[in-house]
Amino acid sequence: MLNIHERIIDMDAHMAFQYLEDMGTAKDLVWPNPDLPFERTPGELRPGVTTESHGRIRATLQDYTSGSRIAWGVDMAALKGSHVFLVEAIAPGKSKVKHVLEVDLAPWFVPLWDAEIGPLHDKILEGLLDKMQQLASEHGGMTAEHGASTA
Repeated sequence: MLNIHERIIDMDAHMAFQYLEDMGTAKDLVWPNPDLPFERTPGELRPGVTTESHGRIRATLQDYTSGSRIAWGVDMAALKGSHVFLVEAIAPGKSKVKHVLEVDLAPWFVPLWDAEIGPLHDKILEGLLDKMQQLASEHGGMTAEHGASTA
């Protein structure tokens, strides 16, 4: 199953990536669902070491490219695959933020995904992108030159 969410955000790529990198930490400003928190191992993102969870989903960082890519691997009975955040500079002060979920679902999990988990996943991802755009709008577009900070 392939599920993609993407949006052009009025924020430079460095800032957009910083918000994604901060998810699951005390500096997280973009995760939209406090009832289903995104939590991750404290410290720097390290492939094979850093783990994350949200609800019953558990994942391990597979790949990390500073400024552009955070890839989590999922290997559970219900689903196996990856979810990846990508950030691409489009123009000064504009970036494309993309989330790609590519997983194989266990046959018994498909009805649950279709009825509950999939719609919740979509709502969370769109909410995350909304929060990023809202942060950019509140700061008149965010670039490193504006000195914006996630602290």
